[in-house]
Amino acid sequence: MPPAKGAGSIPNETEITVQFLRLVNESTCTRDLIGAATAFFHQRSGCDAVGVRLQEGDDYPYYEARGFPPEFVEAESRLCARHPSGELKRDHQGDPVLDCMCGNVICGRFDPAKPFFTAHGSFWTNSTSQLLATTTDAERQARTRNRCNGEGYESVALLPLRLGEQRFGLLQLNARRPGAFSPEVISLWERLAGHLAVALAKFRAEEALRESEVRFRSLFDNMQEGFAYCRMLFEGNQPRDFIYLHVNNAFERLTGLKDVTGRRVSEVIPGIQDTDPQVLELYGRVATTGQPEKLETYVKALQMWFSISVYCPAPQHFVAVFDVISARKAAEAKIRQLNLELEERVQQRTAQLAAANQELEAFSYSVSHDLRAPLRAVDGFAGILVEDYADRLDEEGRRVLGVIRREAGRMGQLIDDLLAFSRVGRAQMRAVEIDMTALASAVFAECAAEAAARRIRFAPEPLLPARGDPSLIRQVLVNLLANAIKYTGPRVEARIELGSRADGAENIYWIKDNGVGFDPKYTHKLFGIFQRLHSDEEFKGTGVGLALVQRIVCRHGGRVWAEGKLNAGAVFYFSLPNASA
Repeated sequence: MPPAKGAGSIPNETEITVQFLRLVNESTCTRDLIGAATAFFHQRSGCDAVGVRLQEGDDYPYYEARGFPPEFVEAESRLCARHPSGELKRDHQGDPVLDCMCGNVICGRFDPAKPFFTAHGSFWTNSTSQLLATTTDAERQARTRNRCNGEGYESVALLPLRLGEQRFGLLQLNARRPGAFSPEVISLWERLAGHLAVALAKFRAEEALRESEVRFRSLFDNMQEGFAYCRMLFEGNQPRDFIYLHVNNAFERLTGLKDVTGRRVSEVIPGIQDTDPQVLELYGRVATTGQPEKLETYVKALQMWFSISVYCPAPQHFVAVFDVISARKAAEAKIRQLNLELEERVQQRTAQLAAANQELEAFSYSVSHDLRAPLRAVDGFAGILVEDYADRLDEEGRRVLGVIRREAGRMGQLIDDLLAFSRVGRAQMRAVEIDMTALASAVFAECAAEAAARRIRFAPEPLLPARGDPSLIRQVLVNLLANAIKYTGPRVEARIELGSRADGAENIYWIKDNGVGFDPKYTHKLFGIFQRLHSDEEFKGTGVGLALVQRIVCRHGGRVWAEGKLNAGAVFYFSLPNASA
């Protein structure tokens, strides 16, 4: 592809280079530089169209284009290859795949042995038609779109804008006439493109720095915490003062201090060395050791609480990032005061409740003992009448005496149960590990002995060990198993099951029977003292047993509950801390 006649000589090369460098030096930003450079190459090259592609994200669209039809720029602006789904194609290194000869030049895919590539990675041809007719995609290093040829551009030059490993884009020169370039001309344009790349690197770095400064300035000015950059002043080794070098808007808003930059803290807050020496000691220590610190402190001179983080950016300097926490401290002080008042009230109420319980228990104990004497007298005199005067009484009289003695006995049992209930509340507990399997078996044997004539099938599972007071837990099992035996009385064969399961830090135990059960709507009454769901004629009892169970289990930190249906049996549950709790 020989160059056009006269294309190889550049008599004013030095002048062109000087003019271009002057243009570069006079530019103030990337847009200014690219605009001026595009106009310069358009004029000096004599080409019909000139464009500059610059990186934008993963792609390299036209940043500036002159002389190209708008539809050409729109169709050719993007180089990234895409899958049918629209997703970017990427190579094995994860970089986007760039199409066409422009992609070759930008990515450095070239073979300098081919006449259309230069040793510096540029592409140029004086006849795109001849190039396409005599070469393959493989020889051209990529599948080309051929839009330049389709648009009638015969002479095309693509020059990389690269500085070291930095790829900025490329410079494109298109002419409709063939033979617009020569090796010498391409060499000159490559050198100028190199100068353009250096200038681009400079502007890009400056713009990135400005963007970073703007970003951090915005962060600095809009952060909610106060920020103060200061230089510490020492007398000997002692911190005596510091100068505010820079503060943000939040500093003034939080502290109310204005125009502090360049002034000493002793000026801004007179007397702070005397009222708040801990503040200067903290800042001096950080400025000296370089070790960051954080604390909450009350500054008397400002009458404010602060949460302060301090670090050292340079010797004898410090940065304090702070927030005013006076409202939080006031709330904490109020909460502490409320807690103290609440604790005092709880102590008072606890003392009152303890006194009331003692009085109630003393009353119950006294009443129970005082009732025993008249009851014994009633039962005794009734017994004398039966023994000495039975023959003088008719059948109705003897029946009435029997009722008197039975009710006196029942009253005595109520008193005994009431005393037991009272003692549970006063008794000292001894917590040890309990073998629940052995304890339950022993209790059942004792309870079942009183119903030896009945058929009772006892089906216990091995029970999990518990932690508690053995004598009290024994009473729980006695009451529950005795109830199970009592309320299965109508059954030809009684079935009583006993089991357990672990549930977190507690074990749950259950006693299930096939007895008469209970109406679920009265479940809430089961564990109330003197509450009974059956008449005394049906089943003997005082209504204290289950209340006693609940009181013992609750003292152990457990729970009690029950499930049942009328004439379909019942299950009573209680929980206790497991042996490891």
